[in-house]
Amino acid sequence: MKLDKPYEEIYKGFNKNRKRDLKKAEAEKYNLDKEICADEFLDFYLNEPKNHQLRQDQITTIKALLKATNKAVHIWGIRIDEKLMASLVWLKDANRITYLLPIATTQAKEKGLPTLLISNLIKEYQNSGLMLDFEGSMIEGVAEFYKSFGVEEEIYFSFQKYFFCLKK
Repeated sequence: MKLDKPYEEIYKGFNKNRKRDLKKAEAEKYNLDKEICADEFLDFYLNEPKNHQLRQDQITTIKALLKATNKAVHIWGIRIDEKLMASLVWLKDANRITYLLPIATTQAKEKGLPTLLISNLIKEYQNSGLMLDFEGSMIEGVAEFYKSFGVEEEIYFSFQKYFFCLKK
């Protein structure tokens, strides 16, 4: 999603479910926290039930990312009554914002907080010309969620070249 126009114009591309969830979420008394610490995020991420099992190498990679002292790594979250309900690790470079690692409680999902988090990210970088990259998903429901923000699917091609020697 190219963030090259005002939020109001981008919002017009949201589908009715995103608009409904956003209205529901904005009715909550929430706090957008743009400085979630790595340890709090990791604890929240590891302890919140997910529909997949994390392997140890994945956990090690997440820990390394969160501990990086790189200004490109950002962790935002939404709190209700000071309790972290939804959070997101995202990366920013000169051209792109990469939506990397989201997590939300079941209650947060019911309240539309993941939509609110993404909406705030879009508002923050509206008119910037940056690309918001959701990185797609092979999980149909997740891919549909991303598309509901009005994004267009991008096809990436991959080329691999294998070098090998034949022994005679």
